Amino acid sequence: MRLKALTILLPLLAVWLCGFKFIQPPRKWNEADMPIEYYVGEDSPAGMTEDEAREILVDSHANWANVDCSPLRFERAGTIPNEPTFGRSDRTQVTFQGNLESGVLAAAVTHASSNVLEQNGNTFFQTTAYNIIFNSGPAWGTPEYIGSPDCFGRYSYLSTSTHEIGHGLGLGHSCDDGEPCPDPIKRNATMYWSGQRCEDDRDDPNEDDAAGINSIYGVAVDFDVVSPETSGTVGTAPMTVVVSVPDEFQIDRFLAFEWNFGDGSDLVMLDADDPALDGLEHTYTEEGQYTITLTAFGDDESCGGEFETFKRQVGAVLACSPPQPSAEFVNEGDFTVQMVNTSPLGAFGCTTEYEWILDGDESTSLSTYEPQYVFESAGTHTITLRAAGPGGENTADFEITVTRNSDVGCNASVTGRGSLGLGGLLALLGLAGLVRRRS
Repeated sequence: MRLKALTILLPLLAVWLCGFKFIQPPRKWNEADMPIEYYVGEDSPAGMTEDEAREILVDSHANWANVDCSPLRFERAGTIPNEPTFGRSDRTQVTFQGNLESGVLAAAVTHASSNVLEQNGNTFFQTTAYNIIFNSGPAWGTPEYIGSPDCFGRYSYLSTSTHEIGHGLGLGHSCDDGEPCPDPIKRNATMYWSGQRCEDDRDDPNEDDAAGINSIYGVAVDFDVVSPETSGTVGTAPMTVVVSVPDEFQIDRFLAFEWNFGDGSDLVMLDADDPALDGLEHTYTEEGQYTITLTAFGDDESCGGEFETFKRQVGAVLACSPPQPSAEFVNEGDFTVQMVNTSPLGAFGCTTEYEWILDGDESTSLSTYEPQYVFESAGTHTITLRAAGPGGENTADFEITVTRNSDVGCNASVTGRGSLGLGGLLALLGLAGLVRRRS
């Protein structure tokens, strides 16, 4: 069995990094996109049942999630009609019975956006999906068959699917076709370019594969954040949150943790034995949407030696002030009035609902941001604008005089008064590369 790198849209090259390589241009999944959801075609590769293929695909993804220190997580989203195409940039999928060129066992394409991610001093494009297709010709075997007298020339489905998923995660080949490869660790890597029938030596990632994954994704770390006042992360400023590091990450490989609360306050560094890891308070004094970052420093040979890794929770905290509704009104003619919302927006998500109430009758309320309304007749009308969000709610009243004039049409004027009242809470809110495996 051989593996060969080809090209689609962009050249798929490789970079040497301690044995393992990145596909080129380098790409990786964003941790915020995990678990990576993938779909599986309804049929199966030759020589296997659908249930066998799906079970092995779960094991193949788990191989990468189980790499020591890896933050990768996967979830099978379901089955799909067999669609052997590399063009599905909208979803990650594994399909079968593809019409690949003769001798090709399987192929993988990764799709990526122009978003750039940094990790371990390297720059990656953000992966959005990968498509894997297995050829209709070769016969496959489960781990029970491969390496046994009953193999009969089959190829390891676990080894090949793990290999192709590795490409989807951003790994190139440990060694490529035609390259000298005297190092047995690289020759025995799952990401080695070739293999043999009835061979199960590469079913699981080895240390070279693990080093590549850790270089792309870093060491797994996580934290919890909650406001004691709301039991969540949305509330009214000033707002206090408590951050903590779960016990599973308070282990020997981590030496220190550094908090950045995203509001310009000083960074907070804690040693690995500091009791504040179980609960550190921070207060946000001003309205805003804040990103909390935890950087962990450590040393572990199985993770590649000394490391620095971070966990970022985007928009993890939303501290809101009460909304301040305001409006203007524009005559459109024929008793039609355009309502212009001039309320300050503040932090994104702090105002989640606007409601315009005509003449105190809530049955006439309009819930769009800037509605247009046709009055039945001339006269003076009261319009109440209610704005609400996590910081509470307020209302403002406006008197609109609508008149009819044969020359200029309808005139609307604000003679106006405004009032505000605090209320309750409402709810918040291709790059591509092709890798083919040959027999």
